Amino acid sequence: KEVNLHLRYALTGCENSYLIKFLSKQLVNYLYSYKKKFFYSTIQSSNVNSTDLTKIILNPWFITGFTDAEGSFTVVISKDNKRRLGWRVIAKFQICLHIRDLYILLQIQEYFKGIGNINKIDNLVFYTISNVKNLTETIIPHFNKYHLLTQKSEDFRLFKMIVELITDKAHLSIKGLQEIVNIKASLNKGISELVKSEFTNITPVIRQVINIDNIPDPYWVSGFV
Repeated sequence: KEVNLHLRYALTGCENSYLIKFLSKQLVNYLYSYKKKFFYSTIQSSNVNSTDLTKIILNPWFITGFTDAEGSFTVVISKDNKRRLGWRVIAKFQICLHIRDLYILLQIQEYFKGIGNINKIDNLVFYTISNVKNLTETIIPHFNKYHLLTQKSEDFRLFKMIVELITDKAHLSIKGLQEIVNIKASLNKGISELVKSEFTNITPVIRQVINIDNIPDPYWVSGFV
């Protein structure tokens, strides 16, 4: 019953549509066997017993530190003949961990009020948020307030620019799509060879170098470590 509090966000609909390719009973047993192992001292509540999952609340700076270490802000530009311009643009915030750390992802999903999906590929589990409304109303405000400290902070800035363009429907015009490609060229690993071959006038935006003088909160350190 304790674990089901978290599963209501992870498992929705019939079992055939589950993103996590476990039967629900198997997942419950899996989490139950590991929950004590992944109890952290990085929670905000005091005097919390590791078996009382309902009281575990991650500190927001822990979330940011953890993202600096393990998270990513990604934009995928891919061919899609069903789209008017023949291209599809998807922005997503994602954290990937080994399956033994699934419980951490469930806690992070709980912190973000249950938004996003958790899916499993082989021994990896992915927490992904790609819904534009969730990105603009939850993820971006979080990292605006509890800012990233590594060079990932610049990935976030560029990512945020693209999300704003998508929100304004700019990706539905040639001009807006070109602007997104220019930003994407400086984000993470840049753009694919396919995109390079199709967009001949790419002008990558300037990517800034992040220099941090101090760490604002010790919880960031615990999350990053």
